[in-house]
Amino acid sequence: IRTTEKLSISLFILSKKNMSKEAIMFCMDVSSSMRPHLPEAVEGMRLLIESKILQTKQNEIGVVLFGTNETNNPLAASGRGGYENVTLFEKLDRPSVSLSLKLETIEAGDGSADLIDGLVVAVDVMFRKIG
Repeated sequence: IRTTEKLSISLFILSKKNMSKEAIMFCMDVSSSMRPHLPEAVEGMRLLIESKILQTKQNEIGVVLFGTNETNNPLAASGRGGYENVTLFEKLDRPSVSLSLKLETIEAGDGSADLIDGLVVAVDVMFRKIG
């Protein structure tokens, strides 16, 4: 897990790399307490995504938001309980300009933010996709 210096509270990056491919899952706190920091976190994520678009077509990027008003993730949908206020914003896939633009739609939520739930969902998405 890596965090950015300035945004260490709101943006976590999970990364798995093999010889030809890198998979990155962003896990972002969008709860109301992060509202003032959200534009900076989104901008940091956008810059990294755009750099990955230019580097290689083998990279994959996904985004999980926690602290959202709604719950939309595979673990919550499985009926196991928990993982509420966590949203799979973008499944793990090749980075694209459309993803970069979609980031602008991220808004602060009023849901409670549980970092562990967000990270578990992000790891689960990554594991299901690349093992």
